[in-house]
Amino acid sequence: MRKWDKKKIIIVSLAVLGTAVLGAGCGKQQAAGGNAQETIEFWTISLQPTFNDYFETLFSEFEKENPGVTVEWKDYPKDTIQEKLLTAIASGNAPDVVNVNADMALTLGKKNALANAEEYISDEVKDSFFEGIYEAARVDGAMTALPWYTTIPVIYINEALLEEAGIPTDNYPSTTEEFYNWAIDITEKTGLYGTAMEANIREILGSAGLPVFNGDYTELVINTPEAVKVIQQFQKLYDTEANPKENLDQEARAQLYSSKQVVSVYSGTTFVNKFKTTAPDVYENTAVIPVPFKSNVSTTMYLSVPQESKNRELAFKFAEYVASAESQLSFSKTANTLPSTKATVEDPFFKESDGSLEAEIKLSAVASLTKAVETPVPQHILDKVNRDLQDILFNGKDVQAGLDQIVEEVNKQLQEQ
Repeated sequence: MRKWDKKKIIIVSLAVLGTAVLGAGCGKQQAAGGNAQETIEFWTISLQPTFNDYFETLFSEFEKENPGVTVEWKDYPKDTIQEKLLTAIASGNAPDVVNVNADMALTLGKKNALANAEEYISDEVKDSFFEGIYEAARVDGAMTALPWYTTIPVIYINEALLEEAGIPTDNYPSTTEEFYNWAIDITEKTGLYGTAMEANIREILGSAGLPVFNGDYTELVINTPEAVKVIQQFQKLYDTEANPKENLDQEARAQLYSSKQVVSVYSGTTFVNKFKTTAPDVYENTAVIPVPFKSNVSTTMYLSVPQESKNRELAFKFAEYVASAESQLSFSKTANTLPSTKATVEDPFFKESDGSLEAEIKLSAVASLTKAVETPVPQHILDKVNRDLQDILFNGKDVQAGLDQIVEEVNKQLQEQ
């Protein structure tokens, strides 16, 4: 057996040791060239497989602009993603960027589970978003997310029903009070429901520019004099039978509108899909107007970076890329969503109409984005408050006393958490 020189043995040993250390400590190295390889794990809510082509293109472009970076995309249903995220964080396997809604951002932000975006983004990026949508993600002073795509309600009106009753279709309401009175007048003249609006505390108070919680989300504040006045005004719709006394989720509103039992409906931009093919005559006679309320309550998707992300700087760079004005314009064209970025709505796509109802819906919605607000309320609290609110409104109970009781019960729960 050939004897090895001691110097050679030392050199070989060091080489082997160095290779082992590199293999163990640099598992994200590319096989060739030695360039650092980073992976961004990105979670979304219910976007696969419908939008696979859009995202594959988006990821490819980001990877080209950032050599050595790969995006790994995972998609989960809305009702499971929050639990999966908390489990992933607890086990040290948090994704880098995750799609959340405002309620999730609030819940996770209170748990200090999300990084503060304003430690990573510029003032220019911050100012690129509509303020009412952007500020909704602020929890205890920290910005928990960047706004992404959104939707806001418009008012759908079956003009044929108005014309049959001799009601003008050229001078629609421009304030909350005018709209409620208009709906009541329609009911008196037609025997139909003047409107269909859900008894939803988030939308009723949000539309009036009033909060549901105090500034740090520790107390429910829906029983202030201002809130009581707004809800008493809304109660008149039930007292005059201008609004159906039932749980008006989107399916219920679609059924009422399609069957011509209701003249106007307050609903989001995708509501048209509920009656376009099932009630073509209703579709042909439908007009839309921007909501006439002080504020317009948006439903927005956000992009958050968990505190446990192993590369927060790169994660925010990717989140900023996905939420950029250019990317949001492309997604709006693909998914028929609205953007949360001011610059995007200046594109001709949001300025021009081909005369279709869908185009008019888009223009009416865009017109309200400047007064859009997001009103986060954790789902379990929203469900409880809305059930009790419906009991007050449907049964003509005293609004102040009913709201006082709701506030007392919910705030007791919040203090016990």
